[in-house]
Order: sequence, then C-alpha cells, then structure tokens
Amino acid sequence: MVTTTSVGSGNWSEAGTWNNGVPANGDSVVIASGHTVVFDVDESGFAAGLAGLTINGTLRFAVAANTVLKLACSVVGTGSLYVGNSDADPIQNAYTAKIQFNGAYEITGSLASVAFYGRVRTGGFLSRLNQAYGIGTATMVLKDEVELEANDVVSLGSPTAGQYAELLTVQSYTSTTKTVVFTAGCAVAHVENDYLMLITKNIVLENIHASSKAGALRKSGSTVKGVLFKGFNPGPIRDITGCNIEFCTGQNNTYGGISYWGSGHTISGCTGQNNT
Repeated sequence: MVTTTSVGSGNWSEAGTWNNGVPANGDSVVIASGHTVVFDVDESGFAAGLAGLTINGTLRFAVAANTVLKLACSVVGTGSLYVGNSDADPIQNAYTAKIQFNGAYEITGSLASVAFYGRVRTGGFLSRLNQAYGIGTATMVLKDEVELEANDVVSLGSPTAGQYAELLTVQSYTSTTKTVVFTAGCAVAHVENDYLMLITKNIVLENIHASSKAGALRKSGSTVKGVLFKGFNPGPIRDITGCNIEFCTGQNNTYGGISYWGSGHTISGCTGQNNT
C-alpha cells in the first residue's frame, strides 16, 4: 500500500510510467502535472480498489480496450479526466470502460475538466411492440426503428407506473422488418405499445458497495454522453450545474435516475429503468 506517482506520460499498465511500478490494490495514485496517462487496465479483481486518485495532469481511458477503474476513494486534483477522447474518438463500439465506486466516493469538482464520450446510437434507442405477445415469446416485431445488436440488454414493459418491466438480451435484430429475437422468451405477457428501451452503454459508472451508495459525478460543466449510471443513492449527477448529458441511462438508482438537485443541464435522449 504505497503512493505511486507518475514520472512521465505513458500507459497505466507500463511500470516505467510510475515511480513504484504499476499501481496495485490499495495504492494511492498521483498523476503529476504535465503528464498524460492512458488508463488501459482492468482493476475489477482488486479487493477494494485504489485508496487514492489525484489527477493533476490528464487521465485518459484507452478507447480500444476493456477497462475497469475500481475506486475506494474520490477522484481529486486540478487536472482532467477523459473517458473517450471526443465525439469523433469515443470509446469504440466493441469495448467497455467502467468506473466502479466501492463506497460513497465522487469525481470531484476540483478537476479542471471531466468528459465522457461513449457510443451514441443515433439510429434509435426506444421503440414499441406492434402487438401483444404471450409469456415465453422470444421473437417480437417493433413499430419504431431502433439500433440493436447481439448481446444488447433491453428493458421491455409498460410506461405506466407500477407495471412490470423485464430485462431481456438480444440475440439478433433485423432492421428491415424491425424483428428482434431474444436469447430467452419473455417472463410476462406484453401488450401492444409496451416499450422496448436500450439499456446497454459502453461507458458504465456503477456503485458496487453493499450499502454506501452515494457518489459519482460532482463536476459542473461536464460532458456526459453514452453513459449507464447504476446503483446510486441519491442520483449520480448531483448538486452541480451546466452539464451536457446525452443518450445516458439511469438504472437501479434512488432519488433521481440520472440527475439529483442539479440545474442548468442540457439533457437529451436519456432513459431510465427501475429507478425510484
């Protein structure tokens, strides 16, 4: 359990980027001013996560790698955090970037800039069933075009409060006929105009702690595109202003699916599932 500081720019996975080698579980990490470190590792196997993360330079997530940053700390410092580089250079479609908060920790407002650029499916993310379907049905036809592919997770259910919505996994989708085939049949019956909503995103911010569920994003003016926020209480974008939030989903959050006690945000194309 040591403090590991960058000695130059480079990949997180390279020992030469650090004064004490590649950061391990329980380490406190400092990215020094003037250094850019590319996060390219999976820390999901860490017992607790990093004990500290100070960004005084720049931390960028690799756009062509599956990555997990596991935090038992808040993210502080005066530098910048980029998960995806830009609209033109987001986290690539085949990969997922995750930040796991193992407790009530935050990406704090002390940072100079914070941006998330995930996959944005402009071909559609919300549709309706064209007819009623009974329990066990695995093939359904939609009314509205959506952009689906194999292994996507979707929510299927009524928009009416209190109605059952279930999660299903896509096996295949044919856009010409708007036909979706699921890996298993539905667990409940569905009626015409029940909604299908895309849940899958390739940037995920999730609170994995059993009881301490607060946290996530506290930096005003952040850019947040194509992010799934999962397991926070209260909502994950909290007490801040002026964020640009596009095509995000809140799932299993309490007191706000995405934003809680914020103002001045620009929000478009966002959805929620099982939030209270």
